[in-house]
Amino acid sequence: TLSSSSAASDVYKRQTHTVVSDVQALASDDAGNVWFGTGAGLWQRTISDTWSSFNTNDNIVDLALDGDGNIWMAVANAGLRVYLTGGEWLTYTAANSDLLTDTVTGLAVDGQGQVWVGYGAAATGASVLSADRLVWSHVSPDETGMEAVNVLVQSAAGDVWLGGDGDWGAS
Repeated sequence: TLSSSSAASDVYKRQTHTVVSDVQALASDDAGNVWFGTGAGLWQRTISDTWSSFNTNDNIVDLALDGDGNIWMAVANAGLRVYLTGGEWLTYTAANSDLLTDTVTGLAVDGQGQVWVGYGAAATGASVLSADRLVWSHVSPDETGMEAVNVLVQSAAGDVWLGGDGDWGAS
């Protein structure tokens, strides 16, 4: 990984930091810390170059931060995990919530604080968790124009863009 914050970019090699092994998702928070989703869990590099490992043994395929600083993780075939700013963990699965499937491939938080979830499974579309974290709604493949939603990103305007198998569009 390269940091563009200094004239002489820092380069982190595999021998120095295990975190570069199997990085699948990156996110940065308002404090300037960088979060790494890997095949073996969550890592954090602070702006003072301190590394922390949250060895959840989760295969994290995507990350998103909400306005409260909570870290949302799409975990391969295991739904969602959330690391709350107070140090607590939450897990959302198809068994304990209204997720349509545990095959979550992407997520984003919109300008209203809603969490958008994309599913890699065919014919599932996407889901949206309300900002108060109480109500799930679902967006069908007919509404998204995609059988599977694989990637999501929030624009500067707060819209969420969806990409996947089929067409693309904004929320």
